[in-house]
Amino acid sequence: MSNYPDSQDRVLVKNYMELLPLLDLLQDNINAIDSNFRLPHIFKAHLLSLMDTVTKEQTDIRKSMRVRGIRIYEEGRKNGKTFCKYQVRGYHEDFGILDGVLKARVEERLATYLGIDITDIERN
Repeated sequence: MSNYPDSQDRVLVKNYMELLPLLDLLQDNINAIDSNFRLPHIFKAHLLSLMDTVTKEQTDIRKSMRVRGIRIYEEGRKNGKTFCKYQVRGYHEDFGILDGVLKARVEERLATYLGIDITDIERN
């Protein structure tokens, strides 16, 4: 492995950045369940289980990032884009993804976790 960042490094950073809003989404839905659902404990247990799965994946990604010498040192949102700055074995890199693309990626990941074919979902 050379010191220069490669595609695997970029994929790890991209995957990590996609999981952050997914965890926020799950937490928001858990909070909404507390006030708006019948039998909330069942739905909440399912979302908590899903959140544990996502957190485990995030932990695995962070371990891989650490092994590969990747460190994210800045994250943020600006002009309809989510971005981060990170260091890979001494090289500084930027990653950015448009919010609309990030939303679509989060939906795809959530559908995968739930075992749903996203093409079967009706859109409003």
